[in-house]
Amino acid sequence: MKKIIVMMLTGIMVAGMAACGNAATESKESATPTASAEPAVVEETADAESADATADAFESSDATADAEEEGGDSIAALFTDCANMEVGTAGSSLKTAALSERFLSYAFIYGFTESSADEAKDVISNEYNSLDAATQEQFAENFDSVAFVIDDAFSDWDAAQTTFEDAGCKESMQTLMEAPGIEKNWEVFRDAVKSVIGGR
Repeated sequence: MKKIIVMMLTGIMVAGMAACGNAATESKESATPTASAEPAVVEETADAESADATADAFESSDATADAEEEGGDSIAALFTDCANMEVGTAGSSLKTAALSERFLSYAFIYGFTESSADEAKDVISNEYNSLDAATQEQFAENFDSVAFVIDDAFSDWDAAQTTFEDAGCKESMQTLMEAPGIEKNWEVFRDAVKSVIGGR
């Protein structure tokens, strides 16, 4: 069951990346390959069951490898793309929206929960510390923009959805936002990243 949920969520993420990737063609090519896939339908399950399954998926290195083999983002790809995103240029709000969808997908697929927060911080810290000082600063600055966009989407989806629609990833973002436990997954992931980068 856990593997099925991980595969379904990976399919959603791949579809979102393909849709978002098509909207941001003027940006540098992403380190993550895009692939076309039919959007997966997420069946409603109890919040606790879903949270347990996604937490198990994060903790299992086999599940992580399976998700990445299926076209899912690695933490390295997210950090690299975030650090390389040019904010303040033409189309930067669409690039930020597309990257926000990828970060939210990552948070959900790996099921960040309070119980896995320390492990998440270790993974994030290792990746962050592998970056040079200038790249760390650029990542921290750009992550603030990504976090703002996601937090804004949770607080007022009706107002935020237009940006995601323009970026070509409204459907995948909306599916993610309706997933059980997603807001908590995001909060734990966001707070872990912010604690690693210095609580910016």
